[in-house]
Formats: sequence, structure tokens, C-alpha cells
Amino acid sequence: MCGNKSFEFTAAGLARTFQNIRLFGQATVLDNVKMAHTRKTDYGFVNTMLRNGRYHCEEKRIAEESMWLLEMFDLADKRDYFARNLPYGEQRKLEIVRALATEPKVLLLDEPAAGMNPNEIDDIMQLIRRVNRELEKTILIIEHHMSLVMAIAEHIKVLDFGVTIAEGTPEQIKNNPKVIEAYLGGGAAYDA
Repeated sequence: MCGNKSFEFTAAGLARTFQNIRLFGQATVLDNVKMAHTRKTDYGFVNTMLRNGRYHCEEKRIAEESMWLLEMFDLADKRDYFARNLPYGEQRKLEIVRALATEPKVLLLDEPAAGMNPNEIDDIMQLIRRVNRELEKTILIIEHHMSLVMAIAEHIKVLDFGVTIAEGTPEQIKNNPKVIEAYLGGGAAYDA
């Protein structure tokens, strides 16, 4: 991933969220999502300047697709709020919606549960499952919240200081001695 531009990743079918939220705070929730659609618009500079039929047709399509995603994430009623005014958990959800608006094949979520309370974590866990199931997206999660990982992952790769120490299903990982030693300090067993 190093050295490539973000538009190159998007064109390759990858989208990602960041541990630190990156939204346009002074833009509305809906506008944040619409901006993520820009790579797949079917009009150019001239159509934009003229605001012709093609422009309006595409803008309508983008707004409808954006609203569909906002509805999926229970954010449709906040479409006119400034993104900066959303509670933290909803800002996290909006960031995932923006990533999905690019229509990725693979969605990379960097610490999606960071800073969230247990209710928000449960909510985001259900949404990640739904995205995987209903939108059929491959999702790669970097996360330290082990109960979330164990609950939603089909395959887990565990790193310790950048070195792979275990790989397999949640069942295989949760009692792996190397994982227990690295993350729980030895002698403990993971209780999920």
C-alpha cells in the first residue's frame, strides 16, 4: 500500500477507513457521502459547469444511492446535520458509509471500534456483518477489540510486533498458546 495514491486504491476496488475519523466536518452527512461517489460519476467538467440534464440525472442517482447507504446505517434522518455535530459512534458509521460509497470489492476497516462504548461496538458489529452478508463485501479488519474480532471474523491472522504468530478460525485462535502468551500474558485462556 505504500507509495500509492488513494485514487489508485479506489480504482483497484479498495476502500478504507482510518483509526482517526476523517470526515468533512463542515459538510452535511449527505454531502460527505455524495463526495465519495465522485469517481463513478458519468459527467465531466463541461456538464458540471452547464448544469445540464446529464448532470442533474447523475446528481439524482448519487443522492439516491447515498440515501440508501445512510438508511442502511440508520443515518438517513441526520442527512442535513453537519458531520462534526454527529456523536462519535455515528461519525464512525458515516466514515464506513463513505468508504462503501466508492463501491469497493474489499473494505479495510482500521480499528472500527476504537473509542466506542459497548452499545456502539455491538451496533457497529451488526453493521459489519450486514455489509458482508447483504453487500457481499470482503472485509479486512485491523482491531484490538478481541470480542468484536472473535464474533464477526471467519478467518483471523494474529500479528505480534509485525510477525504472524497464528492464523485460522476464531475457534483455532482463541486457545492458541502463542496468542495467549502475546496478548494475555501466558497462562490465561480467552473467554469469548
